[in-house]
Amino acid sequence: MKRKLTCLLTALLALVLVLTGCSGKSGVKVPKELEPYVIPWEKNVVEEAKADGKIHYYFMSGEGGEYDGGDVRQKWGDSCLIVFPDGTTMLMDSGTEPYGKVLAVNLKKLGVEKLDYFVLSHPHSDHAYGVAQGGALNEIALGEVFYNGVYNADWGDVKAVENFCSSKGATATILRKGDVVTIGGVTIEVLWPQSEVVGQTLDSTPDINNASLVMRFDYGEHSSLFTGDLYLKGEREIIAEQGEKLDVDLLEMCHHGDDTSNHKGFADAVTPEIAVATGYVYVRNQTYAGYTAHGGKVLLDMQDGYIHVAAGSDGVMAAETSRQRENNPYAQYEYKG
Repeated sequence: MKRKLTCLLTALLALVLVLTGCSGKSGVKVPKELEPYVIPWEKNVVEEAKADGKIHYYFMSGEGGEYDGGDVRQKWGDSCLIVFPDGTTMLMDSGTEPYGKVLAVNLKKLGVEKLDYFVLSHPHSDHAYGVAQGGALNEIALGEVFYNGVYNADWGDVKAVENFCSSKGATATILRKGDVVTIGGVTIEVLWPQSEVVGQTLDSTPDINNASLVMRFDYGEHSSLFTGDLYLKGEREIIAEQGEKLDVDLLEMCHHGDDTSNHKGFADAVTPEIAVATGYVYVRNQTYAGYTAHGGKVLLDMQDGYIHVAAGSDGVMAAETSRQRENNPYAQYEYKG
């Protein structure tokens, strides 16, 4: 249930933030080849969260994307930095291997010296390789890792997650439906996957995606939902089992906003005030319309760049984007796949 009206900051505010917050005072060095892709804001997000008592989300999968005409989703992938009201940091997925270098710079520009938690929603390269092979954690310290306990048969080392954690001295913890974690005054409830998939080695992309961690965050009157790469089958199953728990204020759209997912029934169950798609993919008009039908806003990195959402315990959200969207949003999202 939505309790407060979302306040979307204007592009003018975003421009002011770029001019004032990205002055480079902290001296973060950005390699020239990465300059077109890194986050524009330079700040200390840990201290910011402690000062304002809000939960902050930085959706980031790499700016730009003019990348040799390939599948840019496979180039950038999915990633979101969450900063809790007490300054605890959590990275939700990490994008692809090429994005790992961008991710490391982004975290430094945001003043993050340690990731207290890393969450891997499911074992696919566009969610895992930014830290596992892209090198981001060669420069950023790591605390605890949460994952779904599902193995990808296509990975040469099916236990790569556990072995990676061991190499970093990090604790690896499996999460499944029904688990509850409290961090910095925020309650996180795991809504998916079902326990029976834990420990299985899967060789089907739909099966792996439908075993994604789905996590609901509650902070006072504010709520958010992260869905990994759930496909249509997974969406229907979780609606049947979780019902009203899917109704949140902020949504990370399933599978990058792709049409494998995000059917009308799911949009009707979630009714988000803000729905975000990352991965630099085209979002179909009907998907876009499904999420805006309830009065919400849709933000997409393809059109809006990096996306920052802050929410207080009173349920009020504010959003800023790194660039201004141009033209009619519906005209921009004719499906190209």
